[in-house]
Amino acid sequence: MRGIYIYNSFTGEELFGTSINGFEDESRLNSIKDKTHDVYTFLDIKKREPVGSFLCDIISMDFNNVIVLLEQGGTKLLFSKTGLSTRFFRSKDMILGDINTLYLLKEYIDICAEYPLLYSSDYFEGFLDAVNGYDSLPEVVSYSVRKDELEQNEIIIGEDITLPSETDRSYIDLDTYDFRKNSAILRETLLEYVPHSYDPDNTVFVYEVSDLLGAALGAARTLIEEHFQIKKCGICGKYFVPLNRSDTLYCDRISPADPTRTCKEYGSQKLWYDRLKADEAAKLSRNIYSAKQMLVKRNPDILGYKKMFEYFKTERKKWEVWVKSGKKSKEEYISWLNEMKAKKTL
Repeated sequence: MRGIYIYNSFTGEELFGTSINGFEDESRLNSIKDKTHDVYTFLDIKKREPVGSFLCDIISMDFNNVIVLLEQGGTKLLFSKTGLSTRFFRSKDMILGDINTLYLLKEYIDICAEYPLLYSSDYFEGFLDAVNGYDSLPEVVSYSVRKDELEQNEIIIGEDITLPSETDRSYIDLDTYDFRKNSAILRETLLEYVPHSYDPDNTVFVYEVSDLLGAALGAARTLIEEHFQIKKCGICGKYFVPLNRSDTLYCDRISPADPTRTCKEYGSQKLWYDRLKADEAAKLSRNIYSAKQMLVKRNPDILGYKKMFEYFKTERKKWEVWVKSGKKSKEEYISWLNEMKAKKTL
């Protein structure tokens, strides 16, 4: 039995499960009435979720807490506390060995947010080279799955055994200019990696994974190759993939600020409220500025009006910086503005 990862490009889902050869489960093999193939493989789909969900849950973990949980109670406690599936976890020692690489994968995603040009297949290979991650990448297996089969939880793959050719293999000779022959050899060589049943418009590949790190790296590679963004939620701070709109700010997890709503639902209302307050503050600030400026123009001989006007201009800039940085709230800013509105002099 082996773990599998499938990206269903037709529905935007990622599928996780197990792969079992027919000879490992004879009861299933015997249940096939009309056997037309030499070998059968059974794929059991255990979980389906929107593409990117698995990776985003992994890199959203508190890695320091993961180490503490492993040290305290092993993998069982880690599963219960994080809610992550056990399907790709190995032993405690093996997981501890992967934690550094998983953390660096999160760091790579963060760096890509600062420098988007790094979010590409070429630079991802550079990341894998830096962390010695090539050996953990999942490998595509020798069969693919048709679109109509992807909705099933049990998929049966039938294959025919192809005997190797008895003739010596031909190799491309770059010292000759026999373009036709070299092209034929290249095509024959490359097509050895493509299943006979593969149809680019109707099938997807199956990847074999053996552990958590391999599943995470495979999912990351899929997101990069398929040009999916990874963002941080503006409410819970966890990672997510905006599937419908690239300018989405919030994820679909339960909001830590309001357990009755998702971050997206809570964030939309919060954004509306913040904009309302921002508009209220901006309008109030402009009105006060105009009123105090008018007092100075109409009463040039009253020094107190001028001092108040200059004070208001200086302090208003400070408040705008404080509100933008989060040091002060919009409500506090509006309260201060109302105080300034009521005063003509300091």
